[in-house]
Amino acid sequence: MNMSIKINSPSRLHLGFIELDKAAPRNFGSLGLTISKFKNVIQIKESKNYEIVSKNEYVKLKINDVFEKFKKKFFFKPFRIEVHETTPSHVGLGSGTQLALTVGLLISEFHNLKLSFNDIVKISGRGLRSGVGIESFNNGGFIVDCGKGNMTTIPPVFFRTEWPNKWKIILILDDSFKGLSGNDEKKQFDIISKIDPSISMVNSQTLLMNIIPSIIENNFTNFCKGIQIIQENMSRVFYNDEKKFASKRVEKIFNFLSKKKIMGYGQSSWGPSGFIFCENVKKRNQLLIDLKKYMKYSELDDLTFEKVDGRNQGCIKT
Repeated sequence: MNMSIKINSPSRLHLGFIELDKAAPRNFGSLGLTISKFKNVIQIKESKNYEIVSKNEYVKLKINDVFEKFKKKFFFKPFRIEVHETTPSHVGLGSGTQLALTVGLLISEFHNLKLSFNDIVKISGRGLRSGVGIESFNNGGFIVDCGKGNMTTIPPVFFRTEWPNKWKIILILDDSFKGLSGNDEKKQFDIISKIDPSISMVNSQTLLMNIIPSIIENNFTNFCKGIQIIQENMSRVFYNDEKKFASKRVEKIFNFLSKKKIMGYGQSSWGPSGFIFCENVKKRNQLLIDLKKYMKYSELDDLTFEKVDGRNQGCIKT
């Protein structure tokens, strides 16, 4: 019987950084949420030749990049990788990390390399700034990592908990826009000028004394207030304006929410994807009706709303 392994790995929302001042002794520190939609499903099989089967040429290139990194360290028998589903690229949902870790784990398991998960992360070249995508792959849920110091290789997870099942999410996709990634993302981080130290102080206090206790205590209102503070500070750092976001279309949706005094929305990573947290299914359905009316009135197009849940499980291997 031919050997075959399949992995289903999730997408994630990146909800913000705590410390982006390069002069600080420890940088970054992230919070994020694993989500139910846009999973990766990739399979590895025995083959006479090395093959990557995917309709997406960019995905094939990224898989080959991971293969080359492992090939420098190990000798392999031929194999075939089949891509059944992938997360959309460059929209802020962590596609690069999930793809790299999925392929890395498949190669390690298929060839019985006996690598630890951290070994796979390092060889794949992930975790340069955030540990949220790594922990999403590993365990899912709502995640906070402690950033990177001079000696850090992979940002350690500070806090991980289950996302409340009643809390729902609306994902906003701008079909006309691609966000930053890779070298472009690195350049953007490099040009961030000196940051007001009060921002990291407020972020840290908000995370520790508002966001974390609120999700533990199921206090949806306070949780959303905390997320809003972090998101506004990210906009100040990246765009010099607390109300500005990557996609102008998504920004208009957020302005609409702000006028209605709704909190708990923002941009995932570099965007353009946006998210809105909703207290329950009923409130999400009503908000979707209001958003679609607003879109029609404002003649907004190229936006898609997706109903999404939190995912409290990491990758699934079969």
